[in-house]
Formats: sequence, C-alpha cells, structure tokens
Amino acid sequence: MKKIQLLLGISFFMFGCQNVQPVIIYKDDITIEYGHEIKESDIYVGKQDSDSPTIQNIKNFDAFKIGKQRIELVLSDGRKDTLDVCVMDTKRPRIRFKQSHIITNKMSDALIKHNIYSVMDDIDGQLSYVDHPIDKNGYYIAIKDEKVGIYSVTVHAFDCNGNHQEASFTLEEKKEVKKDLHKDIPVLDDNKLTPPRKKPSHEPSENQKKEEEKHEQNLVHTHDFDASGYENIIWSNKIFDDTVEALNWAEQYALEQEQWSIGGYAVAYCSCGKCQPFFFGVQEWKS
Repeated sequence: MKKIQLLLGISFFMFGCQNVQPVIIYKDDITIEYGHEIKESDIYVGKQDSDSPTIQNIKNFDAFKIGKQRIELVLSDGRKDTLDVCVMDTKRPRIRFKQSHIITNKMSDALIKHNIYSVMDDIDGQLSYVDHPIDKNGYYIAIKDEKVGIYSVTVHAFDCNGNHQEASFTLEEKKEVKKDLHKDIPVLDDNKLTPPRKKPSHEPSENQKKEEEKHEQNLVHTHDFDASGYENIIWSNKIFDDTVEALNWAEQYALEQEQWSIGGYAVAYCSCGKCQPFFFGVQEWKS
C-alpha cells in the first residue's frame, strides 16, 4: 500500500506540476519613446525563471502614434496578453552652426543660412526652413538688434510633434567706408575751361565704334575688398558673383587644404557687387 502511495506521489509531482505556467511580471506604467520599437526590457519587471516565455509578436502597436495604445502580446508558449502602453516624444531637435560669431561688411539672408550647418530631429530627419514663425515640423530664423552693427540670429526648430529647440549665433556687420569720389578730382581753372564737345550730327563710322569699344574695354574696374575687423587674413584671389557660391568654395577649400589651420572664413564685397572669400585667424603653418 505504501508503494502505491509513493508511486501516486511521484506521478503527481511529475505530471501535475506541468500545468503550472511561469509567471511574467509586467511594468505598471509603460512608456515608449516616439519612433522606437518595443523591447522586452520596456515592459517586463522580471521573469520567474529562465523557462519564462519570450515575446514572439506584438500586435496593434504604432511607434509613430502619440498617446495611449492597447497592444496584444503573443508569447512563445502560445499565451496572449494585452497591455496598455503610452508613446511619447521627449526628444527635441538639434541645431548646429558652422561658426558662433560672424563678421561681415554686408549682411544677407544667404550668409545667415549658409552658417546653419544642420537642423535635425532624430526621427523626422532634416527639418525644412520656412520664412515665417511656426510651431510644428520645420524651423524659422529670428534676427534681433543687440546694438549698432551687432545682431543676434536665433534659429527656432520644431519637430512634427511640436518639440521646440532654439540656438543663436552673433553676426557683426562692419559697414564699408565709402570713399569720397570728389576728393581726388582737381579744381578746374575758370580761365582754362574748354567748351563741351558737340554731339556729332551723323552716326559714327564702324572704325570709330570699334575704337570706342576698345577704349571702354581698357577702362578695367579695380576691385576694392574690405576685410577690416579680421586678423591674420589670407585672400583667396577668387572673385564670385554669388555669396553662397563663394562660401561653398571657401568651405570646401578649408576642408581640403593641409598647409595651415584657420579660425574661419568669410566673404568681402566690392562696390561693384562682386565678392571674394578669405580666410582669417590663420594660426600656424604646417610643413
């Protein structure tokens, strides 16, 4: 009789305990970052033992939908559980500038935009510029006069969920000193004034036209670029019509050169409207 009881006890231990399923403990408040997938560590507090089931599938979850969601878990042992999770976007955009302080003798929108290296969101990617204030999905630029010739340029960036980030750099505008065009003009002697040349009554000949064109071509404009306010300057001797094109050339050249280190680059303008990039703050020459 004792043998039968022992066998029954062994049978109960071997077969009866198989119906006991491992216990999984879930977290009470489950928060998932916007754009991220769910991991087991996000929802588990812990497992009963190493035989506890794993998550095989997650249904009804949208990582890009802000707010509460009820999801369904399919476990490796065939069980199904439902959980409430909350998707939140806590990450703000990131703003990077090429330079924190710019000195120029001609402020322009192109110069300001060129100094913005990137405006990024970890999930949304590169944010787009708009020319007016917004509160979602993009960035705009605000310029404030700090004092005469000094401007604070602030970039306001918003991701698609309205998270806001702002960063500023300083722009210093040093006006070009205008030369007195009449300073070097000699004073004419009233007694030696020559009468004005009379307008010809007939059209000039082809030879006369060619001579006049040749004369005009010889009147070559001399560029006068001003880079006052900068130290240790190296001029590029490259003349451009477009500011952005000039800055792009300077940026690429600065990345490729290996002979010297620089503090930065900028452009100077001539009265004719053309510009020349230059490098400033040259600190050392490398052999």
